[in-house]
Amino acid sequence: MGDQLNLLLFFSILSHLKSATAWGILGITHLKQIIMKTVSQLFKLIGEVVNVNAKNYENDYPRSEWFIDYHGHVNKVHVKYYRGGWKSGDGTFESIEESLTSEGLQTLYWFIKNRK
Repeated sequence: MGDQLNLLLFFSILSHLKSATAWGILGITHLKQIIMKTVSQLFKLIGEVVNVNAKNYENDYPRSEWFIDYHGHVNKVHVKYYRGGWKSGDGTFESIEESLTSEGLQTLYWFIKNRK
């Protein structure tokens, strides 16, 4: 009787591990869908930060924070971010340039999002 109980317990634990693994895989897949950003999401975010520049000018604060160049012929985006706005003669900025590959999209998106 003890061996049967141990065997039953073993299979019970094994079935829970399998379902936990399946749920883990489903969870990771869902998490990737949430985290992975698309070209549309990147350019929407770029539109939002460009709008910040426009609002700065409307409010008599003529200092752009974001300088964004899209190079379509090589499918790259170059971003410069000046915290507090660009000032003549002040070269303090953060910069990134990435190709619009899957990895590049993520890098660009989170670079901008974390400074917005």
